[in-house]
Amino acid sequence: MRPPSLRSRLLLLVVSLLVPFLVGTAFMLYSAYGRDREQMERHLAETARALSLVVDRQFGQAEAALWALAASPHLDSGDLDGLDRLARRSVRIPESWFVLEERGRQVVNTLLPRGTALPELENQDYWASASTERPHVSHLFRGTLARQPTFATSLLVERGGRTFHLSIVTLSKAFDRLLSEQGLPPSWVGAVLDQNGIVVARTREAERFVGSPGTPDVVKRVREGVERGVFQSTSLDGVSTVVAFSRSPGSGWSFVVAVPRSEMTRTARLSALQLLVAGGFLLVLGAALAGAVARSIARPVEALALDAEALGHGVQPRTDRLARSFRETQAVRTAIDRAAAALAEREAERDRAAAELRRLNETLEERVAARTAELATANARLLGEIEERRKAEARLSRAQRLEAVGQLTGGLAHDFNNLLMAILGSLEILGRRLGDGADERVRRLIGNATHAAERGAKLTSQLLAFSRRQRLDPKPVDVNASVEGIVGLMRHTLGATISIEMHPGADLWPALADATQLELVVLNLALNARDAMPDGGTLTIETANATAEDSEAPEAPPTGEYVRISVSDTGTGIPPETLERVFEPFFTTKEVGKGSGLGLPQVLGIVKQLGGGIRIESQPGAGTRVEVYLLRAAEGVVPAAAAAGDAWADSVSGRSVLLVDDDHDVRRAVAGMLREAGCRVTEAEGGAAAIEAMENASLPFDLALVDYAMPGMNGHETAHGIRALAPALPILMMTGYADQRDLPLSGPFTARLNKPFRAGEMLARMAEILSRDTAPATGA
Repeated sequence: MRPPSLRSRLLLLVVSLLVPFLVGTAFMLYSAYGRDREQMERHLAETARALSLVVDRQFGQAEAALWALAASPHLDSGDLDGLDRLARRSVRIPESWFVLEERGRQVVNTLLPRGTALPELENQDYWASASTERPHVSHLFRGTLARQPTFATSLLVERGGRTFHLSIVTLSKAFDRLLSEQGLPPSWVGAVLDQNGIVVARTREAERFVGSPGTPDVVKRVREGVERGVFQSTSLDGVSTVVAFSRSPGSGWSFVVAVPRSEMTRTARLSALQLLVAGGFLLVLGAALAGAVARSIARPVEALALDAEALGHGVQPRTDRLARSFRETQAVRTAIDRAAAALAEREAERDRAAAELRRLNETLEERVAARTAELATANARLLGEIEERRKAEARLSRAQRLEAVGQLTGGLAHDFNNLLMAILGSLEILGRRLGDGADERVRRLIGNATHAAERGAKLTSQLLAFSRRQRLDPKPVDVNASVEGIVGLMRHTLGATISIEMHPGADLWPALADATQLELVVLNLALNARDAMPDGGTLTIETANATAEDSEAPEAPPTGEYVRISVSDTGTGIPPETLERVFEPFFTTKEVGKGSGLGLPQVLGIVKQLGGGIRIESQPGAGTRVEVYLLRAAEGVVPAAAAAGDAWADSVSGRSVLLVDDDHDVRRAVAGMLREAGCRVTEAEGGAAAIEAMENASLPFDLALVDYAMPGMNGHETAHGIRALAPALPILMMTGYADQRDLPLSGPFTARLNKPFRAGEMLARMAEILSRDTAPATGA
């Protein structure tokens, strides 16, 4: 950073003297402006107060006229014509007329010629707050006769058991004359507002704003009952103003005076401009003086700089440059002369040392070059090994994380299946016991809960598919229904920046597929498309019937008839060299930790296992299209089986069943299903309890239902123990276990039942393994 010059130092001195003076002057101007503003605000407040009194005088005239008419003998005697004549003579308030109402109808209206048929009430609610104590001023309303904004000053009078409603109805424009008589400056705005903050009259653009609410700040103060005040706001026509507000305690109406803020600050802005001009002039003058003084000082200093530069080049300084110098610069010149002599001596010594150093460098450079080459070779080899090891560790880490996630997902799914089993079983028992006579709302709530639990079972199935711990179960599938079902999940997963378009094919063949794995395939492709569209885009899913021919690509489908699912995006696309490797396991173009490289390989594995294939097309910048081919099913889609178990109840009624499950809630739910079907149930909370129940049973059991995953003795060990006591007893295994690849399909078990299940599914499975010819176990 360069040090400051003499000129800048002198300018700083001038500024340091002028700034306090200018700041003090600005403070005095600001104080004067504050006093002027306070005085102006007081004037505004007094003006608003005075004008509100003018408005009250207007109301006072109407009140006086009402009291006079209320005391008229014509009213006591019921002489309405006389009262009409009196009102036409006495009511001289501009833009006003008299209305008399009795029992919800007008009987006198001086706005119309005498004898004219009177219309319905001017307004149905403006006199609702009128009383006999004192006249009441209504809010602004639109009269049916005048068809203009009006208001009424009303009084209730009781005479001889009759109640009369007397009103002086006035047009809002009556206040236009009052406002114009106040002589407000043209730039000011005066306005009268009713109890609700509605504009009744206004000095400017009255036809535009009369009948509309005032500004939010004014309406807020009207509704809060504020008496008076001064505040800043924005007028209805968008001008920043200072507003004086005054509320009439009698009528509840308010008067507002608004002055543009630009007018309030005009004097301050003029003073600030004058101060700015004066200050600028003084600064320029001070800078000019500082520059002149600095030049007289800078000349000898510049001469010293030239002498120092010459000394740096080994040239003796000149002696004629300091003819008009100062004592200080003469002292510096003497010091430069001494430095010149010392520098010449050091230059000679340096030349000798440099010659010796050049000699040593000639041999040193050769040795350093040879060693550097050896180190570069070793370093390149080491960097290559480090990079290979890093890639191997990254692949291993991703594989370990996937395995850990799969194990965790499988364990969660097992526990979740048990919870859903207890919930579904309890709901089904509750629904059966309530029967058709149950309240519709209760049955609807039970249906909603059952539907939610079935959705949870579907979610568990998807978790098992993600952990790759579920066997494929190919069946005829309605592809359009399956894809449309997963689209709802994808809308929440992909985010708001990606739109999804679905184009289902007409007359689509049924496809041979596992419905859960099919959803996983579509979801994987959709997530890849989302990653290719970081800034958003469009995901298009299409289905159609297709016929494929043999292709050399290993991932392509063989010749045959297929149902094709196309997933297209508008993303960044894939380069040709990358497109050839997308189906390689662990190959990914994403950063470490952002992708496992197993998404597309997993999709290919599922589709190939189902006998189909995949085709992929992509161009950089033009998006990607992936086509999944599923074999056409020979049979149609089989509808889901009914959940009710009434059809099988007779087949198992009277059977004696041993129920073994360590989960109390699941055991209680399943036992309830069995008892509802007429079975005799013996419950055991574990393998040891089941063996004990077998040994102590007074009657033989017809069937055993055994949970697989239990602490202590698991289901497999329990089934072997039961077989040892009853070799011919059918054993139905219940399991919510995730890793069903390792579950025995034979051995001690007769069949398997996956949790969560409905009563109908359980009873149907029991009916399969219990022959109707086999009589239930009975006593002697």
